[in-house]
Amino acid sequence: MLAARTHHGASAVAAAAYPHFETRIFTRGSSTLFNPDGIVVTKHYVFVAYQNASDTNPTPSTVVKYNRQGVVLGAVTINGRCNGIRLNPYTQKLWALVNNDGLNGTPPRQPALDVIEPNTLQTMQYHFGKAQPHGGGYDDLAFIGGRAFLSASSPTLTPAGVNDKPIAVEVRLEGGEADIKPILYGNGYGLNLVSGKTERLNVTDPDSFAVDAQNDLIIVSEGDAQLIVVRNPGGPDQKVARLPVGMQLDDVVATKGTHGTLFVADSTLNVVYTVTATFPRGTDFAAGPLGAPVQSFIGSLDPTTGYLTPLLTVRDGVVDPASLIFVAPGS
Repeated sequence: MLAARTHHGASAVAAAAYPHFETRIFTRGSSTLFNPDGIVVTKHYVFVAYQNASDTNPTPSTVVKYNRQGVVLGAVTINGRCNGIRLNPYTQKLWALVNNDGLNGTPPRQPALDVIEPNTLQTMQYHFGKAQPHGGGYDDLAFIGGRAFLSASSPTLTPAGVNDKPIAVEVRLEGGEADIKPILYGNGYGLNLVSGKTERLNVTDPDSFAVDAQNDLIIVSEGDAQLIVVRNPGGPDQKVARLPVGMQLDDVVATKGTHGTLFVADSTLNVVYTVTATFPRGTDFAAGPLGAPVQSFIGSLDPTTGYLTPLLTVRDGVVDPASLIFVAPGS
């Protein structure tokens, strides 16, 4: 994704869609389990983080454990708003981020990280320092090269609207504490993948993470309508690129094969559903949130131009796709 391509004109949504796909409801929420967000799929289980009313209230979230057929096997309560949840491939434990807006949220809350043992659902919470270097919390996670990275969300901007704070940090857990080290700042420099020119960045809304087929870290800057691509994150030869996409995206996933299944959490519909499709090799998928200029879609993303091709839209019943997970056949 780091190779620049020449493209004339702004990024836009293309008109075509994949003709061969199938959607199924995996599970529905309830009056006590609602606002599904993060999803983790393992060989035997599916975990869904329900934020419930924790967005604006000091109430807990719930992580529910299902088998692959959607039968509930257990649940664990998370104190706070659980946003990003991922499987640590090195320990085979779930990492769940709590209170992603931190002290910049309403209400202000200290961010935390819960580590969940997937078989027993035993949980240990790790705490960040009292003050975060960017003022906010942490939204999503990625594991690359034996290291763990977090997106530094809800940053405090300068009066001019510039983010001169960290947008991505490396985290290490020790003795109940989550120690962080910034690896990238919001006003650094990066290669524009559309124009081919190096330019000053202003990443004001770092949100979701993805890892592409080249093991690059992708940072979704939702409010800025751009993706930041980081090769060798945290390394001495780290390289940064920017892909403008022309509209807000809530989540992005990368694939390697030509078919598989997307798990989608729709917060407003209070459902998790699957989309099984055949697609060109190496397709990236993206979700546009409710309220975006082009509302509520799931589609493919061209990583060289930023063009988006809708697969499912509002007319197909997509309302508020908050999270995407791709599962390859046999996974």
